[in-house]
Amino acid sequence: MDVKASAAPAKERRKIRVARVITRLNIGGPALHAILMSREMGERGYETLLITGSVEPGEGDMRSAAEQAGVRLVYIPELHRRIHPLHDAIAALKLWRTFRSFRPDIVCTHMAKAGTLGRLISVACGVRIRVHTFHGHVFHSYFPKWKTALFLGIERFLGRLSNRIYVISASQREELTRRFRVVPSEKVRTVHLGLDLDPFFDSAMHAGAFRKELGADPRTRLVGIVGRLVPIKNHQMFLEAARLIHRRVRAEGADPIQFLVIGDGELRPRLEQIAALWGLGESVQFLGWRRQLERIYPDLDAAVLTSLNEGTPVALIEALACGTPVVGTDVGGVRDVIQDGENGCLVRKGDILHFSDALWQLLEHPDKRRTMGRQGRADARARFTKDRLLDQMDGQYRELLSKTL
Repeated sequence: MDVKASAAPAKERRKIRVARVITRLNIGGPALHAILMSREMGERGYETLLITGSVEPGEGDMRSAAEQAGVRLVYIPELHRRIHPLHDAIAALKLWRTFRSFRPDIVCTHMAKAGTLGRLISVACGVRIRVHTFHGHVFHSYFPKWKTALFLGIERFLGRLSNRIYVISASQREELTRRFRVVPSEKVRTVHLGLDLDPFFDSAMHAGAFRKELGADPRTRLVGIVGRLVPIKNHQMFLEAARLIHRRVRAEGADPIQFLVIGDGELRPRLEQIAALWGLGESVQFLGWRRQLERIYPDLDAAVLTSLNEGTPVALIEALACGTPVVGTDVGGVRDVIQDGENGCLVRKGDILHFSDALWQLLEHPDKRRTMGRQGRADARARFTKDRLLDQMDGQYRELLSKTL
């Protein structure tokens, strides 16, 4: 793709050029954020080039969604999550060529590999403004201590190369600046996620369709978890909760409950094996990746999250926008989404008994679900819309530009 800055009319040339680099556009919050920012900032005077790489096996790829949205896209297949010296060198060379051709005023990076290569190459190309967004981090619950220490050292070095670091929750800011000391607080700004939530606010029109697709009895309660089937998401805790609640349903003669796993990934065969071993074959369904989640959330009685570490969970925000109450583990930025007892329930990480009981109480009390659902919808509308994000980031970029003139 030719990304050379053309001899455009004066008005076109005055646009601020932003190169946005993300390791991969796998289904999830970082990809949604990068696509939204690339698509929408044009109306605010920006020309954006989105640069991305290859997804991992089992991950859904959102490149087609970016292209359909009219985003100007450069694909570098050698850019991927895994460390591979040859591929990383090729990706670095292609980034250098792209930056030299596009001549960005700002380089924005997302995810660790893109954050590393993007910031190093932008320095080599003389880009004056370099910013990185942490959508989450790998400083606990991912790797052995030695590897975590290595990544911390790399991120501290990269932080010195950055004009600004963006985090998506107050808890994440605390972790980066105080707990792990990755970057000084004066370089960090908190910018909460903003999403295109209109389809979710209008989701009531789809109520009943997903339930009909499943063939679920009207009495059957539906509980869903959305996300990659990888260790950090801790889906085994979801299955443990399903097992405890399944026993309770039988003991008390309560209405049936179906547990729905929406997503895919490396752990799917193992999780399916566990569900079968525990006798949950009729209670748990693995649905794979699904598009148009606004057609699913309205029929869920609860949406849950069991992660060991998390940035800001897009799945829970989308569920709240649909009026679906949520139950989640109190990790990372989850506390910034779930207001405990108001729009959902927060549970200590790994506390399966509390988690299953909180979910049971929610399922057994329809009035509580409706009250929390209304509050969740109001919270999503007040705090996580795209216009708030775009206005905030426009202000951030222009402030940085004014300081470098």
